[in-house]
Amino acid sequence: MNPIISYYNSIAKDYDFSRFDNSYGRFIDGQERIILRKLLKLNENEKVLDLACGTGRFLSFATHGADASEEMLSIAKKKFEHVDYQLYYAKQTPYADNTFDAIICFHLFMHLDS
Repeated sequence: MNPIISYYNSIAKDYDFSRFDNSYGRFIDGQERIILRKLLKLNENEKVLDLACGTGRFLSFATHGADASEEMLSIAKKKFEHVDYQLYYAKQTPYADNTFDAIICFHLFMHLDS
C-alpha cells in the first residue's frame, strides 16, 4: 500500500483533534473557510467535489467527497451522510470531464509528484 495512504489510515481517528483542536488549527480552518465562502457562490443544483476530503472538514461546501484513505472516508461518512463518496487516488478519478461545477482541494498538492 502507498505509504501516504497508510499514514493517513493510521492517523484518521485522531486527525481532527490533533490538527484542528488547538488555536493554530482553528485559525487555519477559519481562514480556509473564509476562502471557500468567498469563492463558492453556488446554488443547490450545482455539484462540488471535495478532492482528498479526508475526514470531511469541508464537506459542508460539497456534494461529493473523494479520498484515497478508507479510514478518513469512514469518518467523513459519519459526519455528512448526504454526500456521495468515492475511494480513489486523486489522479485516477472515475468522473468524466465537466462533471462538477467546482472542485475543492486543500492539502493534497504536497503529496503529489512534480
